[in-house]
Amino acid sequence: MTQRSSLIFRDPATPLSLEQRELRKQVYKQIDADPDTFDMSSWESSVDVTGARCGTTRCVAGWAQFFARGEVFPHDAVSVKQDAITLLGLTHDEYYCGGFVLFYTSNERALAWMKQLAGE
Repeated sequence: MTQRSSLIFRDPATPLSLEQRELRKQVYKQIDADPDTFDMSSWESSVDVTGARCGTTRCVAGWAQFFARGEVFPHDAVSVKQDAITLLGLTHDEYYCGGFVLFYTSNERALAWMKQLAGE
């Protein structure tokens, strides 16, 4: 892992683990197959005004946490971001995707970038 700023990224010389590779595919397939469950404007939107669970939407980081951990831990932006970077095995260049940041972009750009990261 390499550290830049306060985030820690996978060293590009270190291969992805099988779990990281599969998680990338799983996140991409989810957001591609069911775009109504995908929204880059929040980690997770799943509770209605009564407190009941409803149709859940998640961003890339939220889906990574959900598939790997069974739930999303939206404690603060840094911890969610770092957890998802680690779970997906992102390098610095993968996170800063040629001019935009993966977790802070449009749904369309994030979907296209996840397709590439998943090798699809």
